[in-house]
Amino acid sequence: MYFLKKIFLCRKGNFIILTALLMPVFLSMVGFAIDTSRMILTRNSLQDATDAATLTAASAIFKKANTNPDVSINVATMTELVRNSLQKQLLNLFTQNIAQKLSTDAKVTIKKAYHDSPEYNIQAVTFYDMPLSSFSFERIISGHGSVTISTSSVSKAVLPNPDTRIGVSVEYVQDFSDSKKPAQYPMHETANSGLAQSLFERTDIDLGSYLLLGQTAYSSQVYSDDDSNGTLFWQTPENIARIKKGSPPTPGTNNYLAMRIAYDKLTSAYEASEQKKKKNKIVKKYVIAEFLTDNDDSTNDQRTLSLCKEMKQKGIRIFTYAYGDVSNRTKQLAVSCATSSDDSYTGNNEVDLDKFSKDVGINKIGIQVKTGVLVNS
Repeated sequence: MYFLKKIFLCRKGNFIILTALLMPVFLSMVGFAIDTSRMILTRNSLQDATDAATLTAASAIFKKANTNPDVSINVATMTELVRNSLQKQLLNLFTQNIAQKLSTDAKVTIKKAYHDSPEYNIQAVTFYDMPLSSFSFERIISGHGSVTISTSSVSKAVLPNPDTRIGVSVEYVQDFSDSKKPAQYPMHETANSGLAQSLFERTDIDLGSYLLLGQTAYSSQVYSDDDSNGTLFWQTPENIARIKKGSPPTPGTNNYLAMRIAYDKLTSAYEASEQKKKKNKIVKKYVIAEFLTDNDDSTNDQRTLSLCKEMKQKGIRIFTYAYGDVSNRTKQLAVSCATSSDDSYTGNNEVDLDKFSKDVGINKIGIQVKTGVLVNS
């Protein structure tokens, strides 16, 4: 007793007692901070992994249905796909054994939103018992050595309705006449690449089942020896390379011949048959035409305008583009041939070309073939 009394009366003793009393509090605060940061990191990682897993399955379902609208979805196979994807994602945070256990224990549900619905809901719920640190305040109070962290993700695969599947047929008419100055050819290549990236090379949908594409290159005549002037073809990386390749410039400009061929392709029995094979019930048809009419030759202007009028009456939408140092007559021809003034473009630089390719490729044509997969955490 005398010893304890001395400690309380001594300032040094007060410090020792205060330190002894506060030490557990300090340690528990440190433990709480450690556990909190680990919980946030773990939950975010779990959420990312769960989102990725459900999205993988949704994308697989969507692609399978696009390839064959009549195919049945194997729920067991898709469920296994979710678990495998989840395990791969979790390996970034956990050991092989833990990642495998979490993916196996995850609750995975794949079902239609309602009977005969074109929408599949893919849901995954992941649980993880995170060990608490030895100094954890929660561990001391509750007596539990771990805390359960759970995450949930729902991805939706919206399948095309077989009765309203939209196919797209596009003919790209390119001017390779001497009317185009040498300095304009790099701009032309930029336009081709921009269109390819914004429309022809999209990866969010199976364009091989939706986009039928053709090319006609011309000057005073159509390039009959250019393999890109064959029939319409389904979008593939090899066929897109044809669009980018182009043809060498030659004298003269006769856009009527090229537009005539484009029209014939889009209204051919072959085009209708190919779209029917893909079970596309509705078909949108487009012409993207580049105009560089010779300033001193208006021979074919009226024939071209008459043909454009006929195409528009058939429901074919025409986009025109005249860039560089072209005459007012050429610009007027482009505007008159287009479906509307909003579908006709002029410009003199790469900024104008970029606007043209993205506006046509994404906002006007691309929107017709846009479907998708959504993920909601």
